[in-house]
Amino acid sequence: MARWPKEHRFGILLIECLTALGDIPKRGEAVAELQARIERYRNEAQTELAKRKETKQPENPEPSGYGGLTREQFEERKLRELTNPER
Repeated sequence: MARWPKEHRFGILLIECLTALGDIPKRGEAVAELQARIERYRNEAQTELAKRKETKQPENPEPSGYGGLTREQFEERKLRELTNPER
């Protein structure tokens, strides 16, 4: 979780592994850390999306190699994912 803190899927996988190992104390710590990270990055993403909405620039229609999206569209999609991690 430390290397990619915004990738909640890694925290979920860690929790699943600790459950399978029966390491309940470490599992509890991992759950608490994941919950804190989800809340932190949700709040940060909501703030960043609001800032971007206020200062919206005309979009460059040319894709830039992010799955057919412009860099800005890609970044906004990642921010939206952080605002709703339960999906």
